Parts: sequence; C-alpha cells; structure tokens
Amino acid sequence: MGKKVFVLGIDGAMPEKIFVEWLEELPNIKKLMGKGSYARLNSTDPPLSITAWSSITTGKSPTDTGIFEYIYRKRGSYHDVGVMTSRNLKEKQIWEIISEQGLKSVVPYVILTWPLKPFNGCLIAGPQRAEGQNVKCVYPLEMKQEIIDRFGEVPSFDIPRFRNSYEIAEGIKKVDPDKEFVIEECYKVAEKNFRIMEYLIKNKEWNLFFGVIGMTDRMNHMFWKYCDKTHRKYDSSSKYLHTLKEFYIFIDRKIGELLKLLERDTKIMVLSDHGIMKLNTRVNVTDWLIREGYMVLKEPIKEKTPFNFSMVDWSKTKAFAIGAYEAQISLNMKGREPEGIVE
Repeated sequence: MGKKVFVLGIDGAMPEKIFVEWLEELPNIKKLMGKGSYARLNSTDPPLSITAWSSITTGKSPTDTGIFEYIYRKRGSYHDVGVMTSRNLKEKQIWEIISEQGLKSVVPYVILTWPLKPFNGCLIAGPQRAEGQNVKCVYPLEMKQEIIDRFGEVPSFDIPRFRNSYEIAEGIKKVDPDKEFVIEECYKVAEKNFRIMEYLIKNKEWNLFFGVIGMTDRMNHMFWKYCDKTHRKYDSSSKYLHTLKEFYIFIDRKIGELLKLLERDTKIMVLSDHGIMKLNTRVNVTDWLIREGYMVLKEPIKEKTPFNFSMVDWSKTKAFAIGAYEAQISLNMKGREPEGIVE
C-alpha cells in the first residue's frame, strides 16, 4: 500500500487556545506539535466552514471553487435561493485527484460531499446533505447497510435542534436550545463519529484518510462567551466556565485513540478551517443600502417593518443583499437580473 496520510479536521479549533492556553491539557495535540511542525494559518475569506473546507480539500481559493456561502441566488431571481451542495463545487477534491492515480481514500463527514460522487474509496457524507433515512449518503451505496449492521444507524454529523427558530408576528426569532441538551448531544455525536472513524481505519484499505469532527464548532458557538474574558457576557462564576475546554480535552483523548491505530510511518495532519471570536454587533446591510441610495423602495418606511423584496423599486435599485453571514451584496445588473439597471 505504501505510506499513508491521515488527516483529521477539527472544525473551529482556535489556535490561541489549542496552541497556548489549553496546550498542557491536550497531551496528544502537544505530542504532535513537539514531533512535527505547527503554525497558525489564515482561513479563507470569508472564514466560513463551507468555504474553508472546500479550499482545504481542493487546494483552491473560493474564486476557483465557487463556494462563498451556504446559499446562492438562483439565476433570474432576486430572492429565490438554493443551498450549496457538492454539485456547486467547481474543483476536484483531493480524494478524487488521487483516485486518478489508483490510490484509495476514506472520507467521513467532510462538508460538501453530497450528492455522492464516485471515486476510489469510501465516504460518509457530511454537512449540506439532505436529511432522511433513505438518503444516499454513503459511498459505495452497499456500504450503508454494512454501517447500519455494525452501528445500528449511519451516525449523524450534527445534533438536532441546534439552531431552532419559530415564526412570530414580528418575523423570525431565534430560540436558544437548552445548553445541557447541546452538551449531551455534542458528546454523543462526537463519540459516534470517532467510533466510525476507528472502524473505517481498521477495516478499509486507504492511502488517504480524511475525516472531520464538527461538534467542536457547535460547542464553540454555544460556550465561547464563558471562556473569553473580553466577552460582554463573560461570567467568571458560570457553571459553564470550563465546559468548552473540557470538550477539547475529550477530543484530544479521542485523537490519541485514533493515532494508536495508525501504522508507524503514517503521515499525520491535524488541522482546522477557522477559529472563533466574539460577536460584538451586527450590521443590517439592507438598511445601509437603502440609506445610501443603492436600494430604493416603492414607499418610504415610517416604522420598524419586516423587509420584503416586493417593497423594492427595481427600476431605481442598483444593489441588494440576500446573505445570512456576510451580506452577499449583488449588483442589479442589466441583462442578468429581471429588471437590471447597472451596465
């Protein structure tokens, strides 16, 4: 088989904690750092999981992959959006490239791997896949029953109800899920993900193993404010003060268990897609576009009102936005948009 390469992604791992503050309590990561090389790297722009992992797995920038966000605006529409899937990824991923050289890969839980694309190896699709028991989320297809027979299910990559929302009269209001529920489920899902990685390492042929643990990102979002002393909601007396660190200690221990399964000369790489920082505030880009005259409404707004694209006078509008994370401002291009005016 020749030498193997083992890659484990830890979604959202923050270098200031992993490399510095918590390092003494993460012995397996510390050991890897001591025996090899490590560095704090830049993420993609924008530093979203879907964008960064696409660049990591292809070696290409977002301008090449075409992945800038989780959603995209469909042609010929101002507000009809689609969800990014592997069909939107314009470049080949590393396991597809090495397949052409006859090499085999095992790929569990990497984002943008659904719908399935044939290659030389096996894969369990990660985020951005359709939900449901009948979804073709394992490649080759016959391996799905093998996993169900072994584990009773195809273990999920995420926890249920993490970002629930419900409609109220004023619009969409986010509902914080119960923190104890999130903790319990993150441990459960991560444990299952590690167990299936162990199984695949031991029972499948591979030259490249490329797996991702996503629950670190979920824990980051929920518990970052309890370990960031500069956060406006930091509380030194909180029961959750060490919750995030304890989860990373658990992750480090599971990494150690995986490393014991690897052959002696296996090349090992542990990496992340981005870190995490506090969110001080948010900007309503649509409000800004209206205020600056780039977007023009049919009627002026006199009080706080939920925005709707039917309010827009497209014959006078130069730009509009649809994005959730980083605005996604589009020009109202003549010949591209239904009522475009920008040359």
